[in-house]
Amino acid sequence: MQRLAMSITGREFNGGAAATLSVVMRCVYGPAWAVAWGLIRGNHRVPFMAQPVLLAVLMWGFEMSVLPAVGAMAALRALPTRDIVGDLIQCLIFSVVTTTALVILPRWPTNQSF
Repeated sequence: MQRLAMSITGREFNGGAAATLSVVMRCVYGPAWAVAWGLIRGNHRVPFMAQPVLLAVLMWGFEMSVLPAVGAMAALRALPTRDIVGDLIQCLIFSVVTTTALVILPRWPTNQSF
């Protein structure tokens, strides 16, 4: 995240500012993918079981191609296999939770109090 911020702003972030920036960017990143997937899924019929796989592949492909291109992370060939697989697993976990929520929440009864 520091690389991306530096490429955008032209300055280096250290210490608390870097940690804060990282948290803010991560808080925006996940919901942005969820909204994008909701819009994509809303216009196409995608079988429920295929949704997490498709979203994970989209996210992982983006992270492995676009993020290195803009300087937000190291080039794919420089990453250890463990990091690449770990990122794919994280994308799968996120996509299972996100796609399940997008299917369940619209059906949730609105007249119940919590």
